[in-house]
Amino acid sequence: MLFTVGPHTCAIPLEHVVETFRPPRIEPVATPARCVLGVARIRGEAVPVIDVGALAFGSAPTLAPARLVTLRVGGRVVALAVSDVTRVAPLADVDSLPPLLRTSDAIEGIASLDDRLLLVLRAARLVDEAGPM
Repeated sequence: MLFTVGPHTCAIPLEHVVETFRPPRIEPVATPARCVLGVARIRGEAVPVIDVGALAFGSAPTLAPARLVTLRVGGRVVALAVSDVTRVAPLADVDSLPPLLRTSDAIEGIASLDDRLLLVLRAARLVDEAGPM
């Protein structure tokens, strides 16, 4: 699945995506991880909301994400705060990042689609970052 985070176009393996929707109320929580925006009640469950921009790109936290994408990895669920969900598309090849571009271990590699570069994110890393909520 492809989505945008500010100026970045990102991809995440569809096998981990549960759903995407407009964000419900996100309650702030005290956490040392600056990438955690808070917790949202999703389908009756308290789910940590991860700011992908802050985690993967070190940008300032998103205060009002336009969409949430819930991921399930190994029985754990998190919601990613993103700017927009654009489409589902197959990616042929994912190249590893050159050393100078490795700013976060949340980024698995780079791919291209329709002459656009995509940053492919590691779903397991995004879930791990949320901690044991």
